[in-house]
Amino acid sequence: MRRPLPRAIRPRRRLRNLERAPDQQAHHQGQQRNRGLLRDVRASLQKIHPWLEDFGLGYKRDDPSTIKEECLPIIHQKGLLQAYGFPHESFTWGVRSEPGVIGVFEKLFNTEDLLASFDAVNVSLPNRRDLPPVKPWAHQDQDPLRPGFRCIQGFVNLNPCGDNDGGLMVLKGGHLISKEYHETFKNEEQEFRWTNEMYLFTDTGLKWLEEKGLDLLGSQRKERGVPALST
Repeated sequence: MRRPLPRAIRPRRRLRNLERAPDQQAHHQGQQRNRGLLRDVRASLQKIHPWLEDFGLGYKRDDPSTIKEECLPIIHQKGLLQAYGFPHESFTWGVRSEPGVIGVFEKLFNTEDLLASFDAVNVSLPNRRDLPPVKPWAHQDQDPLRPGFRCIQGFVNLNPCGDNDGGLMVLKGGHLISKEYHETFKNEEQEFRWTNEMYLFTDTGLKWLEEKGLDLLGSQRKERGVPALST
């Protein structure tokens, strides 16, 4: 029997000592890429498959026919696992506790006094035929009413990821006009969400960004997804 799905909680990301100057390069570009942060990537990967198999629903890592809904715990169609306490498994904490990962944020905020959260793990299994095509999901993970260099989000890739693999896409420089954008669209109707820390962009908003010269993907938008407005 499938485990009951607990309420998936997406904690707010908060940081102390905001008066300290952040890393200027990251602040200017709105994004930063780092390589080789984990000491043993393979060890982290090897713990995810047993976790999925232990549900007893039929998933087997060496049997592609078991990569389907009835053999897996509930996974968001975009690959996110937020339930079952998965973000707080020991191997998940192992990744977020890596000195290389922590060091990025220490450098970014020029302090070791950090308070952060970990809200989800993406488990995108290959060649799934039981899910609809993934649609663009342009969003901003910060409350528009609380602007500024406040909500800093990162992710750690455990597998090689290239230009044709999908995944996160960021609108470089979007954070520089975030305040102007939300002032322009402050009266736009938004669907209800239990937290304002996730803002979904509409087609009208995306067109506004394109007119500002920030549509970096052009015609690739529909094929590979649209970037998030980084803040």
